[in-house]
Amino acid sequence: MVRIIQPIDVNEIEVLFLDFDGTLVDYHETERNALIDLLSSFEVNVSEPMVQSYQSINMELWGQFQNGMITRDQIRLNRFERLSKQFDFDLDPVEASQRYLQLFINHSKARESVLETLKSLKSNGYGLVVLTNGFRSVQHERLKRTGILSLIDDVVTSEEVAAPKPAPAMFKMGLELAGCLPSQSLMVGDSFEADVVGARNAGIEAALISSIPEFVGSIRPFAVFQNFETFGAYILDFKQ
Repeated sequence: MVRIIQPIDVNEIEVLFLDFDGTLVDYHETERNALIDLLSSFEVNVSEPMVQSYQSINMELWGQFQNGMITRDQIRLNRFERLSKQFDFDLDPVEASQRYLQLFINHSKARESVLETLKSLKSNGYGLVVLTNGFRSVQHERLKRTGILSLIDDVVTSEEVAAPKPAPAMFKMGLELAGCLPSQSLMVGDSFEADVVGARNAGIEAALISSIPEFVGSIRPFAVFQNFETFGAYILDFKQ
C-alpha cells in the first residue's frame, strides 16, 4: 500500500533517518517473546491478559518518559512492579529488569526483506541513520544482533540526547552526524507523533509506516506505506 498525501521531490533526498522499533523490526513480537520467557523463568503461568496488561503498562510508561515525567530506571522497574502486583505473583523487579533486557536483545530479529532493502538503499547512495527512543547499550546490541548495525551509517538514541522523539534534539543530532540539511533528509517511522510530528517540526519531511494511519492536527506525512520494504521500493524507483 502506498498513499501519497503531499508529494515531495524525492530526488533531493540524500539521507534517510530511520526509526527502529515498529519500522525495521517487529517491536511487539520481540516484547511478547521476551516477556513470556522472562515470566516463565520466574515460574509464572503466563496468560494472554498478562501479556496485554504488560504491553499497556509499558506503553503508558514510555509515554511518560517521552514527556519527561519519569526516568529510564523508573520504566525498567515500575513495569514489573505493577504487573506483579496486578496479577499477584512474586518477582524481584531489579532482577526481572536485568533478565528482560537480555531476553529483549536475544529475541530481536529483522526480516530478510528489511535487510535487503537497507542494502539496496545504501548501494544507491542513501545515507542511513537510525533515530530510536531507547537506551543506547540495549539498542546498539539489538541493532548488531539483527544485522542492521553493519548496514547503516550511524545511530542516535534518546538516551544520548536526553530527549526522546518528538523532541527536536534527536533530529538535530541526526542532521549534524549526516552533514546534511533538513531539505536533504527524510524521516521514516511508524509513530505519527514521535516520527512524523517530530520530524516536521524540525523541518524534515516524513514518511509514515502504518497499515491504519491516524492523524491528529494539521501535520501530515508526505506519504503512508504498508511497511518499510514498500517504502524502499517506492523511493528506489526514483533511482532507476
